[in-house]
Amino acid sequence: MQKLDRAHTAATATIAASISVQSSVLLPLLPPAPSAPTSSTIKPDWFIAAVAMLEGEKGLGPTWGKLVKVWITFEGRDGAVYKGTRKLLTTHQPDVIKAWIGRAQSSTWRPVILDTSAYEAEFMLWWAALQPSWRKSGDGSLIFSKVVGDWEVLRRPGVNGMLSVLAGLFFWGVALRDSGIVCKGWNRAVSDCLVVLSSLIA
Repeated sequence: MQKLDRAHTAATATIAASISVQSSVLLPLLPPAPSAPTSSTIKPDWFIAAVAMLEGEKGLGPTWGKLVKVWITFEGRDGAVYKGTRKLLTTHQPDVIKAWIGRAQSSTWRPVILDTSAYEAEFMLWWAALQPSWRKSGDGSLIFSKVVGDWEVLRRPGVNGMLSVLAGLFFWGVALRDSGIVCKGWNRAVSDCLVVLSSLIA
């Protein structure tokens, strides 16, 4: 009887081992399922188009390139690239920017700016109006040297936010480049916008 029990136990163990081996052969481990997209990997169409536009023109200089990269960081860090938008003040907004917005922020449209000096005055009036009160003089003009303070009034990410400022600078810069004009005002405005966005992501 003991011999039969031992034989039965041995046979059971052999069968179990055989099943285990067959299972490992017939049912290999599957690769892990791909991760679901997250807010850090999904970018809306407007953002992709805007980056293509802002990076698509040559000859705007290294400071411009830095500004675009900081803006990209600003949009991603704030999260509004994926979650919503906050609008900028439109008081004194140049007609060129209004026309661009009216064309659904087309990445291929380029305005014709014949008088770059007049456009500079329009843009800087708007840029000054957007600033926090501590950066403005009594007449509302911008005090460039003041760079330490609360910037929250300019924390405007999203399709109707600081992108409009970069678009305005972009159109201005392209017009200057195509006309062969060197403009200190444009360089100063680009640098100042870089200071603002850098402060917002600091």
